[in-house]
Amino acid sequence: MPSLIIYFDPILNNKIQEVDLTKIDDIFIKIIIKTLKAKEEKCQILWINSKINTSKYKVYCELKFRETDYRDKFKKKECLNQIGKVIQRKFNVNVRLRAFAINETSITALDLKTIN
Repeated sequence: MPSLIIYFDPILNNKIQEVDLTKIDDIFIKIIIKTLKAKEEKCQILWINSKINTSKYKVYCELKFRETDYRDKFKKKECLNQIGKVIQRKFNVNVRLRAFAINETSITALDLKTIN
């Protein structure tokens, strides 16, 4: 269930288009698997072009995941730090990152697939 949502300001469009996001996504997934003990098939990475008006941070990341005893504040901070460093290196921007642990009992999930 770990979901990393990366909001980036349109001023970064050129930089975003110059890199292979699939390779960066692979790096993020490895970080999430290693630091949070997540399953690869459960990880989701979303890149969202979003106008950021009132902040010097032109990239904002939200990491959401199911809460476990293993995923303490140190693991969450380590995960965010590693993700943030990748974004800083690739795009040379200030990054704001947040992690949200979600209690298992409050999650409702649904995947809908088309019928072929």
